[in-house]
Amino acid sequence: IDTPDPYVELFISTTPDSRKRTRHFNNDINPVWNETFEFILDPNQENILEITLMDANYVMDETLGTATFPVSSMKVGEKKEVPFIFNQVTEMILEMSLEVCSCPDLRFSMALCDQEKAFRQQRKENIKENMKKLLGPKKSEGLYSTRDV
Repeated sequence: IDTPDPYVELFISTTPDSRKRTRHFNNDINPVWNETFEFILDPNQENILEITLMDANYVMDETLGTATFPVSSMKVGEKKEVPFIFNQVTEMILEMSLEVCSCPDLRFSMALCDQEKAFRQQRKENIKENMKKLLGPKKSEGLYSTRDV
C-alpha cells in the first residue's frame, strides 16, 4: 500500500484566478501546509469554495475527496477554522478569513461606466460630423443608418 503524497486544490469558479494549489508532501499522512491563498471575490456572486484533497502520483494524480464551503456564509472581518472530512477518514482544517479590499484592481463586469458611455456617444457624433465634412453631403447619407459597434 502506497503512502499518499497529498496536496490540496482550492477552486472558486466565480473568481478570476479561480484555482490554487498547495505544494505536495512525499509519503506523509499528516501534512501541515501552512500556506496562504487569496481570492478576489465578487460580492454580488454566490462564492463557493471547492476543496479537493489529491494524491500526487507519477502517472496520474488521484482525487482522495472533495468538499465545498459557501464563502458567502462568512462575515467580513471574521476568521474561521473550518474542518472538512474526506471519505469519513481524513480530517483537514482550513483557517479562513474574509476581508474587504480597500482598492480593488479588478472589474467584476464588462459593463461600461456612465462616463465611458457618454465619451463614446460624443466621440461617435464627432466622427459622424467629421466624416460628413470629409465626404460631402451626398456621400455621407449612409452614416446615420450604420450600426453602432
